[in-house]
Amino acid sequence: MLEPLRQWICDTCGEIIQSPGQGYVEWMETNDKRHGFRIVHHASQSPRKGIGGDCYYGIVERGGDGSLTDFVGARGLLELTSWIHVGEWHDSKYAEPEVDLREWTTLFRRLHAPYYEEARHCTQELRDELDCGADQIYLYLPDTLKRIVEEHESRRPMKEGEAAVGERQLQTLSFGVSAPRIMVHSALRNLERLKGLVHRARKELKGEQERERHGALQ
Repeated sequence: MLEPLRQWICDTCGEIIQSPGQGYVEWMETNDKRHGFRIVHHASQSPRKGIGGDCYYGIVERGGDGSLTDFVGARGLLELTSWIHVGEWHDSKYAEPEVDLREWTTLFRRLHAPYYEEARHCTQELRDELDCGADQIYLYLPDTLKRIVEEHESRRPMKEGEAAVGERQLQTLSFGVSAPRIMVHSALRNLERLKGLVHRARKELKGEQERERHGALQ
């Protein structure tokens, strides 16, 4: 799991940006409006630097950019909201935002909503939450997004190395006695079934809570 608001997934190479100091925010600009927002590796941290490349937009495409450190924390909130409006002290008349609002909202959540950066890739789990009645606030709450990531991880097939480690751990009992292979595979199958039962139980409980909540409001 990514460290919330400290790690991101590069929009170019797909690798992890390990800290704000390793990243850049960039965008395109058309008719004085910013769009095409991306979070990418700083050139010095790019996995592509070994072949003379980087993760940035091309020079022609890029409308602007800035260090990722300027877009996180309190300063980042002020930077991003100034793109919507600079404030009454600098502009007494409200003008149109300088950004594509839909794309800006996604960028804002990636930078300031804990667990959103990773959860936004968990499409099946997001659909499950919507099917259970999650509204436009509940879906983006940190607890909801964290649970989505955890459920996605529980569904992810184990890689070969992870499976080998898990099997070795199961093969060794409390006194270091090797368990027969059939017991290992049986335990793994039971574990997967248990994960499925827990997942379904969570969904049913959440649906029941949502129905009770809606009933109380009516």
